[in-house]
Amino acid sequence: PIMSALSARPPAPPAARRTAVAAAALLAAGLTALVLSDGSNPLLIVVGSVGTVLGVLLASPLTIPALAATRGGLPVAVRLALADLARYRVRAGAALAAISLAVGLSAAIVVGSAAAEYRSREAAGLGNLADSQLLVRIGQPDPVIPERTAPEIAALQARTDTIAASVGGATVIPLDMAVVASHTDPGREGGPTGHPAVEIGVPRAAGESTTSHPLYVVSPGLLRLNGAAGMTVDADTDVLTTRTGELALMNIPARGVRPTVRTLPRSGYTGLPDSLITPAALDRHGWQPARVGWFLAADHPLTSAQLATAQELAAAAGLTIEARREQGSLTALRSGATIAGVLLALGVLATTVGLIRGEAVADLRTLTATGASRRVRRTLTATTAGALALLGAVLGVTGAYLALAAALHRDLDPLGSVPVAHLVAIVSGLLVVATGAGWLLAGRLPPSLSRRVLD
Repeated sequence: PIMSALSARPPAPPAARRTAVAAAALLAAGLTALVLSDGSNPLLIVVGSVGTVLGVLLASPLTIPALAATRGGLPVAVRLALADLARYRVRAGAALAAISLAVGLSAAIVVGSAAAEYRSREAAGLGNLADSQLLVRIGQPDPVIPERTAPEIAALQARTDTIAASVGGATVIPLDMAVVASHTDPGREGGPTGHPAVEIGVPRAAGESTTSHPLYVVSPGLLRLNGAAGMTVDADTDVLTTRTGELALMNIPARGVRPTVRTLPRSGYTGLPDSLITPAALDRHGWQPARVGWFLAADHPLTSAQLATAQELAAAAGLTIEARREQGSLTALRSGATIAGVLLALGVLATTVGLIRGEAVADLRTLTATGASRRVRRTLTATTAGALALLGAVLGVTGAYLALAAALHRDLDPLGSVPVAHLVAIVSGLLVVATGAGWLLAGRLPPSLSRRVLD
């Protein structure tokens, strides 16, 4: 120890083989736990994430000698910087592990949020409505439809026509639902009494209850809206719908009534009136049509001002309007994670590069004594910072993708939605900023060059 201290030589790094075995074991155990978790077992997710992170951290220092081995044929200053990284790889490896962790966490958030958005878009389809459509309802959606007089419906129709005119002229399609006129039910939450509206029940997953959807009475306008203009409906058909499975009529006195169904083409919009009941079915069951709203379809996207005017006109008459709801975006989260990861990695780099270049001051003293220019000093520091930044970024992003692929192995499609801009910002941004800062800040001679060294 005394001679090692006097010689000022860097400590010998631990055996690479043992480190590689430990890294491979931890990485394999972590990824296996994530695979077994199926993305739903919290304990296995935590264990797998920790194992994967530790495996990547242990593997990080092993990449430094591999990078240094590629220095042949490069300029002298670059070769010297890479050789110093390998020479001081204990300290450089610790810094590289910290950089990989910072970048890996950032990349995991970026890629994970993009995968979550992909799944959300898949579930929501194209959204609830197109940006040129409005769904006007009389009051709030309710399985009980109050009785309304003809003058009341006429007044609401006139207000709907006014709304259609206010948005630049829109096609107005009346919406009727079938009601069981022989029964009277209390309204929801103290609302007026009325007749139950017939709905279509769609089964959920095995062991769960069904979910109900409104059934609108077939009209030429609704067929055209659903891409089925001119469709001939057989007399024995009860329901036209895009829904599938063991469908049943719900909110009626009888139970387990299975309708005769004909399939409609899917539009991709979840709020479109895409489940229709035929007039023949109303006649067979003795049900009556009741007006519940109107569907407005313009030939142009509606502006914010038009939507605000339509909302005001509707509210004044007791109508409610459903317009297109923009799907939530996690872009801000990805941008924040990108910036935070890069800044944290740069903080680690700023400390580490200074320490490594300080320990290698003897080489710099020799270069300066032989007439090396300021450009050489800049190249040394920039190469050191850039090499650590590049290795850390690649390891971090790779580790994040490995962990997410293991957790989502049953369905890898969400990972196909690659957030290219944010990943490029992480990798190239860290590399460019680290290299540029190293180049700009390394122009001055370090004060240690004028100090006496221990002989």
